[in-house]
This record gives sequence, structure tokens and C-alpha cells, in this order.
Amino acid sequence: MNELDKIQEAKYFYLQMVKEKENRMNLKFSLSAFLSSSRSVLQFALNEARTKKGGEKWYSDQVSKNRVVGFLKDKRDINIHEEPLTLKRDIKLRLSETIHIGEFLTSVLKDKDGNVKGQFTSSFQPIQGAVDKGIITSKYSFENWEGDEDVISICEEYLKELESIVDDGKNKNFLTN
Repeated sequence: MNELDKIQEAKYFYLQMVKEKENRMNLKFSLSAFLSSSRSVLQFALNEARTKKGGEKWYSDQVSKNRVVGFLKDKRDINIHEEPLTLKRDIKLRLSETIHIGEFLTSVLKDKDGNVKGQFTSSFQPIQGAVDKGIITSKYSFENWEGDEDVISICEEYLKELESIVDDGKNKNFLTN
């Protein structure tokens, strides 16, 4: 059963994507490998299911009923046969600034005619605050995906769906154990 080997391979590249999620090029390289290995799961399943009555229809139903499976199947085909994938990058930058506040007070004592009789000036007492550094995060998504999920989330769901398809195929005797 080659499907299980390819699922393990796809999981490996998925974990590489998670590790490299802030490095655009490494993420794209791992995504390309993920798409190829995960697509092989479906190709092996189709080849095996075709040998059994109703197997090709079962396969077609599995792929067409799930938008993630169909979407990433198509992304792999584009990536291999047409052009490298492009990813949309949303960058969030969080900056904070610390303001130091202090007091400086001058009191002037005057007589009834307005003449200055005395003056008191307090010293400057700054109130110290914590300095927070800027934080940059990136979220990569597919350009024509209609949901809010990022690339990592979609790939994680794809892995779950592939495992479900393989399990279903085994349960229905389209795929061997």
C-alpha cells in the first residue's frame, strides 16, 4: 500500500513548512514537495481503485466532494506543469513605544500686591516604563483560496482528508491494507 508511505512523506514536508513558515523561499520549497508527495497519495489510490468494480467512481467522488482536496490537487498540477506557485503574504507589524512621564513643579508664593516672596521648584521624577520591541509576523495564503485559512492550515486539513480517503478506500475494499 503505497498511499501510506506517501502520506508519511507529505507529513514530513508539512512539518518542514511549519518550521519554515517565516522564510518565504523555504516555505515555498517545502510546499512544492508537500504538494507532489500528497498528490501521489491520490494517484496511487486511483491506480489501485481502478482495478476494482466501482473504484474509479469512488475515487472521483472522493476528490470532487472535497474543496481542499480538489484545490490542492489543482495547485500541484499548476506548480509542476505550468509555473511555480505564488503565495500571498500578509504581514503584521506590532510596534509599541514607551513614553516617560515625570513631574516638574514650580510653586511661586506672592504677596497681595503680586510681588514674589518665595519660589519652590521640585526635581524631575521620571516614571520608567518597559520597552516593547517590534514584532513582525507573516501569514501566507493561496491567491485564489476563498477562505481565511493560511497555507499551513489548508495543508493540515488536506493531510487529514487524504488519511480519511485512504481509510474509506480500505474499508470499501478499493484499497488494500
